[in-house]
Amino acid sequence: MAKRRTKEQIEKDKQDKKTRIQFTDWLYKQYDISFLPKYFFINLDRVYKGTYKNLNKPVPVEDLWDMWRKKMSFLRKVHEFNTRKGKKIEGAALVTYDLAIILSKYDGYLKWKEEQALAKTGTSEEQVNIDYEKMATSKFTKERDNNNDSLDIDSIIDEI
Repeated sequence: MAKRRTKEQIEKDKQDKKTRIQFTDWLYKQYDISFLPKYFFINLDRVYKGTYKNLNKPVPVEDLWDMWRKKMSFLRKVHEFNTRKGKKIEGAALVTYDLAIILSKYDGYLKWKEEQALAKTGTSEEQVNIDYEKMATSKFTKERDNNNDSLDIDSIIDEI
């Protein structure tokens, strides 16, 4: 018997496919190419499933795309360096080369992503501890203490 998919799974699959298409369209623009061979898409699918060579976990398309965007300037510098050294890589070969670089940095990306999530949740849950003894006292407070706790309206108005 075939497994029935829920509406949520179907919708998630549609969104995933849409994101994959947007990602590859982005790659075409970034690398100024009009063709990527079938093997590249097969490799991408393996990356998404976690079966790509030397990869031991799936990489969601969102993570791959986010990493690629963040590392694009670094990848361009690597490309320029390689070109200066006589190692000129272009087109689909360059995209595949950059994919390998991106995947080599995936563990670091996951750690960074986790730190970002902790920082985001940590600041909202963090309690603010105020040490009132260390706070500077205002002119009004000093004058009130000097006048035996009587209020001086003029000094309050001056402060305002």
